[in-house]
Amino acid sequence: EVVILGALVQSVRPIVIRNGRQAGSRMAIVTVEDLHGSAEAVLFSDVFREHGERVRTDSIVFLVGKVDHKRGEAQLLVDRVVPMEEAPERFAGRVDVFVDAGEHNGHSISALETLSGVIRSQGSVADAEPAPMRLLIRTGGRVVTMDTKSRLCPTPAMIRSIEGALTPGCVRVIGVAPRLSRSDRPSYRRRQPLSSV
Repeated sequence: EVVILGALVQSVRPIVIRNGRQAGSRMAIVTVEDLHGSAEAVLFSDVFREHGERVRTDSIVFLVGKVDHKRGEAQLLVDRVVPMEEAPERFAGRVDVFVDAGEHNGHSISALETLSGVIRSQGSVADAEPAPMRLLIRTGGRVVTMDTKSRLCPTPAMIRSIEGALTPGCVRVIGVAPRLSRSDRPSYRRRQPLSSV
């Protein structure tokens, strides 16, 4: 089961692996804390090589991985580290954009055309899958929800552009649990045919 832990990094203890095929590589034990206490997270060599610069003392990060109880105390075996500022684009399951018809005083169509241009101008974001977008229009005391065919990566720049075209605070990102990386997924081996005797 995939776990996401948002926490403050208390300390990073790099370790040089002495034995095995990863001998000479570095890994790390990271102590993190949140409002409920502290825990240890393990970044094995491949993850530490890719994400080690993101786990600095006093940084706030999201750790994605699996919980391991083999050594007594629970540890998080980290698959990925996501800095706090990248969380919306990495964990977005849906993006809701609110348009208040009353605030646009008859210029809602113009605001929607500007929004459409902002969405069309977005570029791709590495390691982020665009999320479906819903449009919620407040009019006459009710909210009309429209599912759109648009998909977008809610980067901070994209959110600022949308809020600049409409109103501040009009974007809400709804999260979703991430998938593990390919290296952490179970592997299924093809069965070897039985030899006939």
